[in-house]
Amino acid sequence: MDKKFKIPFLSSKKDTLAVDLVTTAKVAAHDANRARTISDFIENYDIVIDSFSKLSRLNKKVSSVKGDLTAEFYRLESEFQKHLHDAIDRSGDEIVSESKGLYKYDRPHTLQWLNQFKDDIDRYSERFNEQNKEFARAKYSFVSHECNAVSALDEIGKEQICPEIDELFEAAVKIVFETQQASVSMLQRRLKLGYSRAAKIVDQMEQMGIVGPFYGTTPREILIKESEWKTKYLEFLMDTSEVRAKQPHNRSSTFDINQVDCMEGHEFEHWCADVLRGNGFVNVSVTQGSGDQGVDVLAAKDGIKYAIQCKCYSSDLGNSPVQEVNTGKVIYHCHVGVVMTNRFFTAGAKEAAEATGILLWDRNKLIDLVKNAKNNPQPHG
Repeated sequence: MDKKFKIPFLSSKKDTLAVDLVTTAKVAAHDANRARTISDFIENYDIVIDSFSKLSRLNKKVSSVKGDLTAEFYRLESEFQKHLHDAIDRSGDEIVSESKGLYKYDRPHTLQWLNQFKDDIDRYSERFNEQNKEFARAKYSFVSHECNAVSALDEIGKEQICPEIDELFEAAVKIVFETQQASVSMLQRRLKLGYSRAAKIVDQMEQMGIVGPFYGTTPREILIKESEWKTKYLEFLMDTSEVRAKQPHNRSSTFDINQVDCMEGHEFEHWCADVLRGNGFVNVSVTQGSGDQGVDVLAAKDGIKYAIQCKCYSSDLGNSPVQEVNTGKVIYHCHVGVVMTNRFFTAGAKEAAEATGILLWDRNKLIDLVKNAKNNPQPHG
């Protein structure tokens, strides 16, 4: 509250002041509701709170404004965290939307906006309650992942031309140039990958001419400048697409569910993402390994957002994954929660799923999804 705020003596001036404060509050509330950044929301909401704080001191002293102004002030204060939650969600979604639309080809702009999102979270963290702190961390993780998936090369249709290129390939290349090392173990640590997946990424860098071959204990040589790697990448994609065009389209390869049983956890998540893409799901992304809030894959179909937990186990699943994805579904603002597994579910899991509305996709459902997939998903090597 502004300590310098003074209430006029004359009734007419009180009424004029009250009208001005209400107008200021309405404009700020309008801007807060449409704010594209967390900082803009908080700055405008603070104006609303300040205006009603002053109006509460004018309560019952003016005829130009009706209603209990003091009660309205306390209501606005109490609802701050609710509106802040919406602002965090809206700000994150705006970044993802723009990174795939208007600024699809302007990656520096997207990264600048993403950095502001992170700066706003850090700057105002003291004003977040615990729930919003957790939600902000999860939302930033989700937005970062979505924006990293929108590379400067997406416009040529990477998924269609060369689907075996790892979705973290661009991030891996950046790490290699940043550290001047092309080490499989380093990529494992930095990107939290299994050995086989990290090794495959490094092999692809070698195929593209970005790094040299492996010679025992000698570090791989980085062959080009950072500014040149995208050209090498494009050449590789185009060469691969020409080879694919000359090959007969064969989708008759058999699927063995026992191969899936041997997958590691993160490998299974990426394979499930491929299966979903083959079944018409869009905006499919694998969340980060840590802090994923019980959600491994995010996807959408027919306007419905899915939060999916993927479990590759050797025994049937209990109710714990159901409870986790039910919470994660709310954090990621999804409509439907799913637990997807290579096994089956216990009676307790089925009971929990029925109570929470979570979908259970077991071994039989998985086999059906693979059979219906249009992209013939294979285990990630």
